[in-house]
Amino acid sequence: SHDALSAFQQLSEEIGIASSIPPIELFTKPTWTTWARYKTEVSQDVVLNFAGEIIENGYPYGVLEIDDRWQKHYGDIAFDPDRFPNPKEMIAALHEKGFKVTAWVIPFFDPDSAAFAEGTSKNYLVRQQNGEPYLVPWWQGEGGLLDVTNPSALTWFLESLRKLQVESGLDGYKFDAGEACFLPPDALTHAPIDPNQYTQRYVEFVSQHFSLTEVRSAWANQKAPIFFRQWDKWSTWGADNGLHSVLTGILALGMTGYPFILPDMVGGDAYENQPDSELMIRWTQLNALLPAMQLSLAPWDYGEECAALCRQYADLHTEFAPRMVELAQEATQTGAPIIRPLWWLDADDEQALLCDDEFLLGDDVLVAPVLQPAARTRDIYLPKGTWRDYWNNEIFEGGRVISAYPAPLDKLPVFLRMR
Repeated sequence: SHDALSAFQQLSEEIGIASSIPPIELFTKPTWTTWARYKTEVSQDVVLNFAGEIIENGYPYGVLEIDDRWQKHYGDIAFDPDRFPNPKEMIAALHEKGFKVTAWVIPFFDPDSAAFAEGTSKNYLVRQQNGEPYLVPWWQGEGGLLDVTNPSALTWFLESLRKLQVESGLDGYKFDAGEACFLPPDALTHAPIDPNQYTQRYVEFVSQHFSLTEVRSAWANQKAPIFFRQWDKWSTWGADNGLHSVLTGILALGMTGYPFILPDMVGGDAYENQPDSELMIRWTQLNALLPAMQLSLAPWDYGEECAALCRQYADLHTEFAPRMVELAQEATQTGAPIIRPLWWLDADDEQALLCDDEFLLGDDVLVAPVLQPAARTRDIYLPKGTWRDYWNNEIFEGGRVISAYPAPLDKLPVFLRMR
């Protein structure tokens, strides 16, 4: 292959493409998750109050994800009765408000959980050489690890997930972890695998049984018709896992055959760094024209201007969503990513090949987000052709850089290709 585009087409032919798309509502309405705002301090009241605030503040919404600590013990697929005294009632109330509801799941089992005991007795967990369950370090301590090579273990895991859905009304799950690094090199599994195959099988299991879902790991899972979430982002600006990396990451994932990318939460995870109003606004603007939007940190916590502008761009996302769904359908026919690098229009365009801070939505919408703090203008490269500013209808001939284009805090530069 002589250029990047033909290399991509060759890759698509070799690895295959998804034959269907994730549920349309995951494209059209933002997902709200408890994680960045509440971390592990979740409860029935917290979830219901959060839903109430989203509605009061006039934001669009689809799925509400209940993240870490809805269970008493990790691995037991059951709501903690102290924190969630009546999950069925809570989920029914959320359904009435128009939310779908999902809960966070990992393949780890707390040694104190009932599931750990059962998984051990039935050989459903990854084992040490001596046959005992392997206690694997993960970010919330140590736990047993589901043996995804054992069909009976997967059936058991699925049955417990389905049972909770029937009992509580949950619409789906957010599947976390699954990376190769959690499978120790000397671990015993039902069928021998290398660590990357652990990821591949875990994600395959998810995609076979769940559609209103997300995963954050993958290995040769390009055919899965589900959303792949980017890695947890820091609440910073840079290409080193901050705001800029949301864009470089989605471009790279698209080029490796994953069109259905869920950027991580708007504003990042608020671990070491806390975002300010400006970062929240610019992050929402970038995310507005990406395939899916996920919020957790509440924009209204950052002042009125932030609340108003983030709402405007959450609405812009819903406005462009039908186009994103069309492009998702196109991906199942051609393999073309929804979000494309500028060189997609001309693989010999040197300037486009070097550009990592703009993107195309399909072939005819160019987005030039502001990725620098305090910037109120930015240089914009327009590829060959005639382009129209989405906001003020000004016409530009492409094949050149427009210097210091106005990008005040309330504006995401967007251009439509005329021809």
